[in-house]
Amino acid sequence: MLDIVKNMTINEKEYPIAFTLNVMEAIQDKYGSMKEWGDILQPPKNEEPKIKDIKWTFTQFINEGIDIENEEKNEKRTLLTEKQVGRLITIVGMDKINKEMMLVTAESMKTDNPNEMTTQNQMNQ
Repeated sequence: MLDIVKNMTINEKEYPIAFTLNVMEAIQDKYGSMKEWGDILQPPKNEEPKIKDIKWTFTQFINEGIDIENEEKNEKRTLLTEKQVGRLITIVGMDKINKEMMLVTAESMKTDNPNEMTTQNQMNQ
C-alpha cells in the first residue's frame, strides 16, 4: 500500500484526499469489510447509493488527507464535518467525488511488492 495524498480543488480551495490503512480500518469498522463498502458505494444499476455513505466515506478521505498534511507541514488545519463535506459534494457532484475516491483508492493499492499484493487481494475477497 502506498501513502498517496491527492488534492482536489473546489471553489479555488485545495482539499487533500487520502486512502490509507487508517481509512480502511474506519471502513471495516463501519461496514464490516472492504467488499461490503464497495458494494454499498456501487450498488446494482437500478439502485442508487445512499448519500449518507458517500458523505461519510468522502469525509474519511478528506480528514485523513488533512491529518497527514498537518503532520507533514506542522499545521493545524481543522478537520471537516460531514455537513461541510456534503456542501463540497453538492458543488462538485457525486459522480466526480466517487471517481476521485476510486482513483486515489486504486493508486494507493498499487505496489511493487508481490507479497503485499497477495495480502491486498486476500482482503478484497
